[in-house]
Amino acid sequence: MRKRFFLFLIVVLTGILSFHLLTTNSTVSTWQYLEETPVSYFSNGNLYVRVDAIQGKDKKEEVVFRGFVMLVSNPRAVKVMLPEGGPGSLQKTSEMAQKAGAVAAVNGGGFFNRPLPGEPLFYPLYYTVQGGRVVTRVDRYNSEILVGLTKNGTLMGGTFANPADIKKAGIVEGVSFRPQLIENGKRLQKPGGKAHPRTAIGQKKNGSLLFVVIDGRRPGWSMGVTYYELQEIMMALGAYNAFNLDGGGSSTMVFKNRVLNKPSDTAGERPVATSWVIMDS
Repeated sequence: MRKRFFLFLIVVLTGILSFHLLTTNSTVSTWQYLEETPVSYFSNGNLYVRVDAIQGKDKKEEVVFRGFVMLVSNPRAVKVMLPEGGPGSLQKTSEMAQKAGAVAAVNGGGFFNRPLPGEPLFYPLYYTVQGGRVVTRVDRYNSEILVGLTKNGTLMGGTFANPADIKKAGIVEGVSFRPQLIENGKRLQKPGGKAHPRTAIGQKKNGSLLFVVIDGRRPGWSMGVTYYELQEIMMALGAYNAFNLDGGGSSTMVFKNRVLNKPSDTAGERPVATSWVIMDS
């Protein structure tokens, strides 16, 4: 109980701060938590999940992006979820979360359309790992990064020659995309690039996980962020390691069966090939 209280106190104290993106090449000048937005959280004896709304402004104090930050205290509660139809099919992140009975969910890795006679298949890029087993593998996308969690909850990423190497690394849950944003506290992305909807996963030194989803491609609401700006947000949140996940119309955050953000596709939430789900048991 005391541990959860201090965790809550730390987040509240940091939640009133405004963070500056220190670069003249960035459209975003500052970003901050939205204090007027009610905080959503879940807590039991083994898990604490907290969601906060954030926004970024330019030098004219006009809103450039809007999004959400999710803090997950126990990384072992985070699992990979596949669509109900299995590999080769798609499903909305919210539907996967509901099927899993998850507290929360975020979209996962990238995927591609491989047309076959009769029916197109939407396969995840590179590797997908679920429950300690490689469930999909597409070698021609080996430029991607397998972003995974080990049995003890450590976030790591890399390229692997075969499933045996993944097992040796201890990854039990994982999806694939790129690029890596932060490696052992070191920034990897430079200023520049285009702003888009983004999703990222990161881990703090204390082991807790961070998920960030930024809306984009919505003039008047949120234009999105670059890789560099996403990296700076993750750094300000305290991420020691962080990776970019599938973005664009795929970027989705779900909490208690409700989609929090505004996905960019005109049709609404996009069906995806993989999702991260946060389980309470």
